[in-house]
Amino acid sequence: MSSINWLNASLRGRLGEVVGSSWRGKPYTKMYVPPTDPKTTGQTDVRGIFAHVGHLAHLLYKPVLEPYTYPVPHKHTKYNQMMMINKELYDDKVYDQSKVQILKGSLLSEPVESAGYDTDSGEADIVWYKGDDPARYDDTAIIVIYSEETDTVNVSIAKRQTQGVYPAIGKGLDAAKMHVYLMFVRQPQGAGDTGETSTTSYSTVEAVTRATPAKPA
Repeated sequence: MSSINWLNASLRGRLGEVVGSSWRGKPYTKMYVPPTDPKTTGQTDVRGIFAHVGHLAHLLYKPVLEPYTYPVPHKHTKYNQMMMINKELYDDKVYDQSKVQILKGSLLSEPVESAGYDTDSGEADIVWYKGDDPARYDDTAIIVIYSEETDTVNVSIAKRQTQGVYPAIGKGLDAAKMHVYLMFVRQPQGAGDTGETSTTSYSTVEAVTRATPAKPA
């Protein structure tokens, strides 16, 4: 049997997996070729997707996830909460910025009506509709602009009723590599860890050129 063990050790790693067996009480060796794992490619794709989502969650943890994740999770972190929300969104195993959910809940959401960026002034303008219910006007609007070019996020906080923000995000950037995410949050005064969030709306960004006002004579 010692010769069998020596043969197993010498062949393993050269021809494939070598396993010992026996036939009518006599030991022998045979090659074992593991079947190809059909999930390997899919698992690699999933890991790539969540590397992207995890990176975005890392950038947004302090300005968005930490203060605005409701209800506050107690069995896992707010970072993991975002990862769990996105777990079921990528059945096709292809990363898509428009599918990302930063926050998700039952609070009324609104789509981004327009998203523009002026490369000369370096200003963006993100516009949404406030809705028809005055009781919702004091909801907090969270606007995230993510730039693939600079790998940075710009976060603006406003009231739902303002219907737009105009952050300065830097001149000379590529609007085609920008992504906008809009969410709403409501936390009743004195509510502690409780609150409501909306789902996340997404928009691409259009490059715009604003007319320069004529100087007075």
